[in-house]
Amino acid sequence: MASHNILIITPVSPWPSGNGGSFAVMSAIRGYHKAGHKVTVLAMNPAGRQVDSKDLPEDIRKMASFYFVPVDTRVNSWDVWAHLIFSKESFHHQRFRSPVFEKVLAQIAEKTPYAFVQLESLGMLHYIPAIRKARKEAVILFRPHRIEHEYWLRLAENQENPVKKYICAETAVRMKRLEEQTMKGGSFDALAPLSGREEGVLKGLGLSKPSFVFPAGADLSLLPAEDYEPEYPSVAWYGPLDWAPNRRGLDWFLAEVWPVLHGRYPELTCYIGGRGVGGGYDSLAAKKVIVTDEPQEVFLANKAIFVAPVQHKGDLRALMIRWMAAGRAVVATPLAVEGLGVTHGDQVMIGEDAGRFADSVSILVEQRSMFDTVRAHARNFARGRFNNDQLMARLVEFLEKQMAARSK
Repeated sequence: MASHNILIITPVSPWPSGNGGSFAVMSAIRGYHKAGHKVTVLAMNPAGRQVDSKDLPEDIRKMASFYFVPVDTRVNSWDVWAHLIFSKESFHHQRFRSPVFEKVLAQIAEKTPYAFVQLESLGMLHYIPAIRKARKEAVILFRPHRIEHEYWLRLAENQENPVKKYICAETAVRMKRLEEQTMKGGSFDALAPLSGREEGVLKGLGLSKPSFVFPAGADLSLLPAEDYEPEYPSVAWYGPLDWAPNRRGLDWFLAEVWPVLHGRYPELTCYIGGRGVGGGYDSLAAKKVIVTDEPQEVFLANKAIFVAPVQHKGDLRALMIRWMAAGRAVVATPLAVEGLGVTHGDQVMIGEDAGRFADSVSILVEQRSMFDTVRAHARNFARGRFNNDQLMARLVEFLEKQMAARSK
């Protein structure tokens, strides 16, 4: 396989990879690097989540050349309302447009003959003209991290505040219009959705470009040893809590599900970890809810039953793949496993509501044989379908075909 220069453009730093989006980008960087390609990463450095390139671990710095550009992508009410009243576009898309970022992109693209340019998420499509101007020959791969109009529609459906409900619903309408325009007339060369379900939705919106399903893969070399035994039974939630949908899902679990489980098993512990946890859950210590600052690798190795109580959309899918590949049992809502191709009672346990969710956890707590079966099936499934090395090899083969087509 030939070695290629690859440019990845992302709205957030891929490190630290404590959320689904950054984990998906980091998996791609790691995979390209392991396959012998030369990677450059241009990332927005948003206020509140800024990363200094000097803080990157040495092993990460060796994988790519990193450029971080400060861009203020924060949401404020004035800009949201101004776009609603005076524009047909959504502020939640426009906030990723930055002349400074575009200038840096042009400078980087002019220096190196990139074969492939990978755009992570819808907001990065603003920069296709700049890419085309600097590198006409490059294959542009668009990798949407979610179906935007579905996300905003679900937010609207779960909003009780009528003003916020209207804003979310109107944003969903505008995002769907944008996604339809992008799929029918987008100037990217190929699409890389995270799941087959999302690929189907985008085809329904008019996608005519070649596509390759490109989920966040699991690097098997980074996972706990197969014979490493976690604390059983134990329940765990891990993820970024500075992302509101994740916090709402965890709050639902702690309010509706955990009291039932604590009543059944007073000695059972629920561990919470991840970015932005803070001390908001310390008051639940008496109910065996423990907040920990353990590194993700240690947390993953030591916990047995991971919960994904996603209510309308969260940021746990990429992390769930890693949990499963590590041989950990997962209990999730139907929305959390959407697009993963898993079956209740086989690779995961699924709970549609608080009662069924609690019962699914109980089965794994009370039946060690069921716990062992589910986690073994999860491990085999995730390592077979989401092996990062294999995914990256197929992706590069797909991109090389697009490159050959462009050269004709």
